[in-house]
Amino acid sequence: MFSSSPSYLVKLNQFEILENNFHSQEDCDIKIVQEKGNPKKKYYLHSYKNDINPIRIIQEVQLLRRMQGPSIVKLKGYSHTRYKNGKQCVSVIFENNPKENLYKVLFNDKILLSGTQKQILMTGIAHGLKTFHNNGILFSGINLKSILVNNFMEPSLTFKHNENDELNGFCRTIFKANDTPIYKEGKSFNDIVTSQIDKINLPIEIFDDDIDLDSDTYTFGMLMYEIIFGETIYKNFSFNNSIHGLKSGRIKLSTPNDFQNEKIGNLILDCLCINKGDRPSLDEIYELLGKNEEYRLSDINSEEFERYVEHLEIYDERNEWKNKYENEKKKSRQSALSRSIMSTRIEFKSVSLKTDLTKYSCLKKIDSGSFGNVYLCENIETREKVAAKVSQEISNISLINQREINILCQIQHPSFIRIKGYSFKDFQDNNSLTILMEYMKNGSLAKMLNMDVNQNLSNTDRQTIAVGIAYGMKFLHFHNIIHRDLKPSNVLLDDNNHPKISDFGTAKFIDPKNPELQSQSGIGTPIYQAPEVFHGELYGKPADVYSFGILLYELFTSRKPYSELNLNRPGGAFYLLTKVVDSKYRPKFNFDFNPKLKTLIMDCWDHNPNRRPSFDQLYKSLRDPEYFLPNVNVNILRNYVQKIATAPRNEDIKNEEAFLMLLSENDSLKCENQELKAKIDVKS
Repeated sequence: MFSSSPSYLVKLNQFEILENNFHSQEDCDIKIVQEKGNPKKKYYLHSYKNDINPIRIIQEVQLLRRMQGPSIVKLKGYSHTRYKNGKQCVSVIFENNPKENLYKVLFNDKILLSGTQKQILMTGIAHGLKTFHNNGILFSGINLKSILVNNFMEPSLTFKHNENDELNGFCRTIFKANDTPIYKEGKSFNDIVTSQIDKINLPIEIFDDDIDLDSDTYTFGMLMYEIIFGETIYKNFSFNNSIHGLKSGRIKLSTPNDFQNEKIGNLILDCLCINKGDRPSLDEIYELLGKNEEYRLSDINSEEFERYVEHLEIYDERNEWKNKYENEKKKSRQSALSRSIMSTRIEFKSVSLKTDLTKYSCLKKIDSGSFGNVYLCENIETREKVAAKVSQEISNISLINQREINILCQIQHPSFIRIKGYSFKDFQDNNSLTILMEYMKNGSLAKMLNMDVNQNLSNTDRQTIAVGIAYGMKFLHFHNIIHRDLKPSNVLLDDNNHPKISDFGTAKFIDPKNPELQSQSGIGTPIYQAPEVFHGELYGKPADVYSFGILLYELFTSRKPYSELNLNRPGGAFYLLTKVVDSKYRPKFNFDFNPKLKTLIMDCWDHNPNRRPSFDQLYKSLRDPEYFLPNVNVNILRNYVQKIATAPRNEDIKNEEAFLMLLSENDSLKCENQELKAKIDVKS
């Protein structure tokens, strides 16, 4: 189950400090520590200060987890609490190589390297950079201080120093993933890069704001020169003169005249080529340095070097087979899905629900959020009122955009908001996702709980709402759908205060054979977010149960969860999540309350997902009088249960892959659907 995902969350009290003031800078304190009882292993402990975005650091630590290898620094883990300090921030722990960084080895300790050591260094660094590049990540400005070496002079890419000799965390290393900047935060790309790397290592194109993976090749060429010759290639020029001279062609780079390996000399100059399109890739460089004997330095111990390359190759081969296995599994699932669809003609209700928005007029805006806006609209002909949820403008309709339509079209049941129509345009004809739903004039459960000190809801209403949500979630989980954002604002109330679960924009189908999902950043609302979702564990159906537990507390007690923590202050959401994850902090029952109901709610938010009840169990318990609030009208509740249990429902629910393949990829079925729509239009 959930233990199958390696957790990198660690407790700092498992470590003891060896060197308390190893390095301190404006945004990060660095200590050298060791695990208690294990003096053989030492680690770097980076404690980031409060003004550094902790969510960003954690996201990038999770990114680093995907790239563990012999040429990249090994991540030990991270914690949400600063070492021996009550302040809430992030601490990250990396391995500590005995020789520390390569700059110290070459220029402070002035260690003379053998040809074998130089070849190992260059090959290992190339291997690490190609690993970054193969994951779509630009390292941006690697230098000697961002390379750790062990006693065998084997390198690991790690943190970066800037020109003021400040040691930056790994989060400052990554700038692009799949060509998208991920650490801009209001600054220009050049401002960030030039403030964090030695200017002498800057690729020429930095001044044209044209950084990409080839820019790492430039800085790698600089490193090769420094490793081989022990000095910078620009030693006789000032920085500004070098840049202007190179761009104008006045300065021509070259290797020393007495350097005998012409192949390596030309490789260095190719890396430093002004036209970045002519530079070799890191994959090509690694192949040349690691496997082509013509690119080996003199006086090299071939046996020792080849043993090191074999070590790197074993890692690459293992990952290649792992990737092939994952791809084959994916192809197999897609093939099985295709065969299933080809052999079965499925009629989606969505065919008849695509709507012409010109038939509706907007009356007023009734809600807004990060998703977009909700409007009260009216059908011009029938005068039927509907709620129109209009997403923010998008350039194309993706699988995620269609997911909510797919689910709503198929789960027609009193426990869920009913879809009336949809369009891939908004009312101004812009590209957007617009969903027309039945209008609930009572609004959301959140709105009702906040009105008139909760006098609008009787205990019978509250018990009914809890039972209705539990039934709806039981139905979703039976069909392997998880909601991922269950909260009072996503539960609407009809005229009888009966609940209707809404907002399936973050909902997702899960594989019943592998019912756990890898966490995605930004999914869920902090107050209702399960601990395993926050720190990147695998999660599944129990995460919805956790959210339901927090919702029940709010519904049954008329109290806002965590109100005692002052969450409106800066960083309040992160403070809450660290309390929830690290300290297992939960809402307080410091008042008289039904003990069985209290235990049920606390079981829902158990820290261990495997110990949380299922919605089948919750639905059964919440109908039991032992779990009732005071003065619940049993007959009213029984009638409601009878209504939702006997209501018609669709039991043949298809996931979004089937939906999209049906409507987009299979031409014959598209024609059938068009013919069906024409028949429906004629009949209507």
